[in-house]
Amino acid sequence: MSKILLAVIVLSILLVAFRSFRRNESDDRPSRLLPDSSRHLEDLVRRLMHSTSDDAFLVVGVENSEDFLQMTGGPTGVQLDFPMIRDRQKSLESRIRETAARQGLSVQENRGTGDLFLDIDISGEPAHIAAVCRRFMSEVYGATGGTFRYEHDGL
Repeated sequence: MSKILLAVIVLSILLVAFRSFRRNESDDRPSRLLPDSSRHLEDLVRRLMHSTSDDAFLVVGVENSEDFLQMTGGPTGVQLDFPMIRDRQKSLESRIRETAARQGLSVQENRGTGDLFLDIDISGEPAHIAAVCRRFMSEVYGATGGTFRYEHDGL
């Protein structure tokens, strides 16, 4: 009897662990801190552009840092959104503007809740948009593909 009880407990633990693992792998739930792979950003941008959720977003962050870019999207492109709230973010404003200018992109200033946000529209195919995002990550934050982490919802 104790062997059966032990087997049931072990199987229950394995089932809970498996469900937890599957939940983290699921595409329809928010992800947290997923490691980068060579085509991961392009795939996530494609999913953002094809999402039917009005609240869909993608955040590309730098591993072990508070640096990130966030975006929303639609069928023809995405909008990068750089909040200028914290001192670190404000100190990078000129790099963001310079990177946008080098890529022929314009920066729009918006004040959501009184704070400044820099918005940059990027149109084109997911591969192009991912390349532009990687360039922002590299030139603004000094980050490379292997150091990216992703958070998203609605993709």
